[in-house]
Amino acid sequence: MQQGHSFRSPEKSIKTLQDVERFRGSNTCSKILNFIKDINIQMPDTDVLTEQSSAVRVMLDFFLRLRLSLETPSSTSNCRYGDPKFRVWHGNLYNEVQSLLTVLLPEKVLASRIELTPYLMASFGDPDRLDFGTGHELSFVSFLLCCYVLEIFSVADLRPLGAEVFPMYIALVRALLRKFRLEPAGSRGVWGLDDYFFLPFYWGSAQLINHESLLPSSIHDAHLIEKFRESFLYFSSIDFIMKSKSASLSATSPLLVDVSQIRTWKKINSGLLKMYQVRQFSQYAFALSKHYDEINVGRVLVQTSNNASFSIWKYFAF
Repeated sequence: MQQGHSFRSPEKSIKTLQDVERFRGSNTCSKILNFIKDINIQMPDTDVLTEQSSAVRVMLDFFLRLRLSLETPSSTSNCRYGDPKFRVWHGNLYNEVQSLLTVLLPEKVLASRIELTPYLMASFGDPDRLDFGTGHELSFVSFLLCCYVLEIFSVADLRPLGAEVFPMYIALVRALLRKFRLEPAGSRGVWGLDDYFFLPFYWGSAQLINHESLLPSSIHDAHLIEKFRESFLYFSSIDFIMKSKSASLSATSPLLVDVSQIRTWKKINSGLLKMYQVRQFSQYAFALSKHYDEINVGRVLVQTSNNASFSIWKYFAF
């Protein structure tokens, strides 16, 4: 980062299919994908913990505080989806985010708060639409990447970011989904892996690549799901789906059942990356900061999706 750098608040600028194509070929898109893949490389064998940096500890403390803010009686709203009280919680989030950034950011890049704040605020859902989806998940990854570009996080932090910070973020969002019944944003229904998330499956499959006993087919064993849901992102995701829906996994998530037929986690991991690139960066409309060159990463909030059925096997090489 050059000295005297000027930061600006992100603005939405991708509005057409041409804009999407421009983004896909941009340096920003490459940086986001490479960052996601770099974390993925660090995910195998994450049951062997590494030392936490001060920046990672600050992030973990941030999520602990937010979880405590949710320890109030559940909503009594009669709405099937979208409790309006989420807007109050999200409004209070702003002060928490400012407190975090004051501690997290060195003095020389403290001015970047104006650019980082929207990414992190958008990571927890939309207070207007009362929904959450993979675009909000990607906004959190963009926040982490911004901090990485600013050298707040180092290469050594990639492993704990994926194995410790991201799971705490996911756990908090799931608590928000349960408490405020946020609607899925851009859900593909049964043609998607999950109504809300994608990266827990991608990074979660990487965690299991070297596991000696857990196989892709192990997701059908309720005992194993219960035993390992706290240890592995993939199993925690299956557990969340099974507890959130009344029907069987084959009825609610046939894609996950199909994926479980693949023999190795390595092939699943490779296929999920291909699926993510197509679904997240090719078939969605994005909101991107036209000032993305300020810290070499843009705001990428998913707005719409195509729910057409398709065959997953084109993503998985045998």
